[in-house]
Amino acid sequence: NDKYLGGDFTIASGLFGIGLLYDVQGDDLYHSQNFSQASGIFGIGYLHDYDGNDTYRAGSNTQGMGSFGIGLLIDDAGNDAYTIDAHGQAFAATQGMGILADRAGNDTYVCASPFQDFLRYDAHYESFAQGAALGYRPIASGGFALLMDLRGNDTYIADIYAQGTGYWYGFGALYDADGEDKYQAYQYAQGSGVHLAQGLLWDKQGDDIYVSHGVSQGCGHDIASGILVDEAGNDNYQAESLSLGAGNANAISIFLDLTGNDSYIAKNTSNTMGYSDFRRNYGMIGIFADGNGNDIYGSQLKNNSCTLQSTFGVFLDQDILHPSTLSNTTTNQSSIKEPLSICIDSLFIQASAAPQKYQYNVIPARNAIISKGMDAVLFLSTKFGTESPRERLALDYILPKLYETYADTIQSILIDSLESETYEVKTFALAMCGKLKIKKAVDNIYFHTNDQDWRIRALCAQQLGEIGDTSNIIIDTLVQLLNDTHQSVRARAAYSIGILFPSTISKIFTSVLQNSEFQLTRNSAIQGIMNSKKLNTNNLQILFGSGVHTEIKMFLISAITQKDSSVTVNDISELSLHQEIPFRKELYSLLQKEYEIKKDVFWGSVIEDIINKEKENNLLTIFKYEKKVKKKKK
Repeated sequence: NDKYLGGDFTIASGLFGIGLLYDVQGDDLYHSQNFSQASGIFGIGYLHDYDGNDTYRAGSNTQGMGSFGIGLLIDDAGNDAYTIDAHGQAFAATQGMGILADRAGNDTYVCASPFQDFLRYDAHYESFAQGAALGYRPIASGGFALLMDLRGNDTYIADIYAQGTGYWYGFGALYDADGEDKYQAYQYAQGSGVHLAQGLLWDKQGDDIYVSHGVSQGCGHDIASGILVDEAGNDNYQAESLSLGAGNANAISIFLDLTGNDSYIAKNTSNTMGYSDFRRNYGMIGIFADGNGNDIYGSQLKNNSCTLQSTFGVFLDQDILHPSTLSNTTTNQSSIKEPLSICIDSLFIQASAAPQKYQYNVIPARNAIISKGMDAVLFLSTKFGTESPRERLALDYILPKLYETYADTIQSILIDSLESETYEVKTFALAMCGKLKIKKAVDNIYFHTNDQDWRIRALCAQQLGEIGDTSNIIIDTLVQLLNDTHQSVRARAAYSIGILFPSTISKIFTSVLQNSEFQLTRNSAIQGIMNSKKLNTNNLQILFGSGVHTEIKMFLISAITQKDSSVTVNDISELSLHQEIPFRKELYSLLQKEYEIKKDVFWGSVIEDIINKEKENNLLTIFKYEKKVKKKKK
């Protein structure tokens, strides 16, 4: 029963070299500080314990950690306890590989981080543990991290970024092969990929418990992928939001529970269990899939209800006590809130603050800047080149408000900024000209559509559509950009053509929609049309008229559900009945789904009108109330 005690860079630490430690038998204690216990920094750290109920305690960057190196910790047997501060228990930084593999035993993994997530929370801390990969955004990518536990009833406890998480071009995974396990974390955990990274939590079997606040349990955020797979067992899941196969910002989010009688509690049902949205001209994937089993989902009907349970049991949820009788145990934060500043540069810092912790000052500071009028306009013009996302958000909020009063001055500054040699200034000016729909900037933007940088060309293509200039020269330019050498330029041009909706739109998009090689361009064209707000009766005829190929109509079919309020029931039914049978079959299915989801009287009337006029009886089976209408006709 050995004791291994050390400070930093000890106990199998590979610092520009190789550190090895083998322990064959006994209940051992490993206690050290940072960069220890199988830590590889420009080297290899390897710790292998063959037997015994072992205790591992260390600081940060430890217990299977690699950065420009490899950290590998293997424990073959025993009920082991792993405790760290942060960045460990299979953690990989840039060009690193961090692996912790425990083959058997009822093990406990605890990360008690001292690193407060001060931009968002007072009481939560960044872990980066238990299968976590971290890149140095935006300079360097992360590495490969894997925590693998093969047998035993295990417990995993961490806070933010843990239990199969990847951040910024990294891959973090937690794989548990057997046992009744408990996973507890707060955010960005349990199969979470963040900012072009991948996160995976895979549990093969056992009755498991998963608890997290959000952005977890199979959640991708910002062009990333987050996956949670549970193969078997009667499992329990608890989450707040953006979890259970839900994510945002063009991510892939997958939750799979293959079998078992499972229970789910999701406080925010609007963005959990298969949620997805649409950004940056393309969408994302959110999948919640539960296989075999008799599962339980939370119900709001139990709020303020009382039911008897068996002979002497009761379920009670009732507001019994008056609020004044409840003790106020929360800390009064008003005394420590930062006061609103007076000077404009300090106000801009407050206006750009992280919204979760400092939200109380964000909007007041932005409004205070707006109240400073021309001084604010001149100050904000010096911030056009910012690389801070939060400062960009502040600019996006403040400038349009000031534009209402100082339109000429802001137009002049933005148009001048379009000629800046600084990339960030130029691209901000382009985006803001589109947001404010500054038509005086069209000629300048048109000039930059021939820029050597494809990013500039793509941004110009989109802003021409946002501004809304439908002149022939603009349409012709966008059509030329459909043949650009870069797919993002082609996609932005297609989106803008869809937004502008020229009368020749069907002819323009014929080759784009039929060419399967340009999927991004095709999807962008469709989204542009959907967002055009120009789907009146005449334009629907342009898209679905007799001269348009059926294949093109199939691609655009969902546009019909986005019709504007001027379109009548008869317009839709007549448009439908004059189509070819394959298209009518697809359209009727779409209309039936639209009605089932929205329960809109308009779509119900459309369906009824179509059934009364449709001569192909085999198509009527698509509609669920076919029999009722037939009786009415008879």
